[in-house]
Amino acid sequence: QHRLTFAANGWVEPATAPTFGPLKVFYPGPGHTSDNITVGIDGTDIAFGGCLIKDSKAKSLGNLGDADTEHYAASARAFGAA
Repeated sequence: QHRLTFAANGWVEPATAPTFGPLKVFYPGPGHTSDNITVGIDGTDIAFGGCLIKDSKAKSLGNLGDADTEHYAASARAFGAA
């Protein structure tokens, strides 16, 4: 009923976008979970990657039970490029 629709570039389609002030929803692709949703503050370089992004000092990616390890790296790169 409240499904988001994403454009080919990963950004949520405006017609289905929830209103969160300046926050924009971005789907970089599957990674830590198949439905990774990330957000960024419009007009800035500030973003929240959730469980997709790990601390640079992390020694592992954590629990990968729901992960798509084949696409994880590409999704992390897509998030970084967005």
